[in-house]
Amino acid sequence: MCEVYTADRVGSDRYVGNTAGNTPVMFVHGEGGFHLTFAPDADQMVTFATQVGPGGQADPNDYFNKVSLICDSANTYGFYQDWEQAQVAGTGDTPISNALLANRAEAILTGYQYPPKFMSARIDSDKVAKYVYGDDFFLGDTITVYAKKGNVTVGPLAARITQISLTQTDENGNVQIDLTLVPHIIVKPVGLLPLGE
Repeated sequence: MCEVYTADRVGSDRYVGNTAGNTPVMFVHGEGGFHLTFAPDADQMVTFATQVGPGGQADPNDYFNKVSLICDSANTYGFYQDWEQAQVAGTGDTPISNALLANRAEAILTGYQYPPKFMSARIDSDKVAKYVYGDDFFLGDTITVYAKKGNVTVGPLAARITQISLTQTDENGNVQIDLTLVPHIIVKPVGLLPLGE
C-alpha cells in the first residue's frame, strides 16, 4: 500500500466548468467501480470565532486585543465556537493587530461556517475505472463528484483530492484507489458581525 498527501500549492482545476481549460473529470457513484461516501461532520463546524493576541485570557490587555466574529449560519446551527490565541510576534516585532486577528477569524469561518462535507471514495480497480490516476487526474486536483441513491442526491460538487491510497489487490497487478475529498470552498461567510453588534 502507498499513501500520498498533498499541499495547497499542488493540483489543477479539473472540475466541470473549470476556466483553466483542463479536460473535466466527473466521477459518478456506481460507474466504473467508483463508490462515494458522503459524511458531513458537524464536529468540525465553527459559527463563532474568537482570536486573541499573545497572552490570551490571562493577559489584562486581552479585552482590547481580541476579535470575536459570528456568521449567519449560527442562526440555523447554533453556536459552534473556536477560540485561538495568536503566538507572540517576536522580539522587536510589532504586536499582532486586531485587523490581523479579524482576518484569521474570518478565514476559520469561511472554511467551517457549515458542516464540512468531507467525502471519501473508492475505485475498485484502476483497470475498469472511467478515469486513470496519473493521466486524467492527480493528487491535489479539484474534480467533480456526483451521487444519487433513493431520494438523496450529492452534487454535482467540486471536490479537491487531498489524499490518495493505492493498494495492490491481486497478483495480476490490479490496484484499488482510495481518495479523500474535501469540498472546494470559495464562499466567504455571510452576515459576519463582530460580537455584540
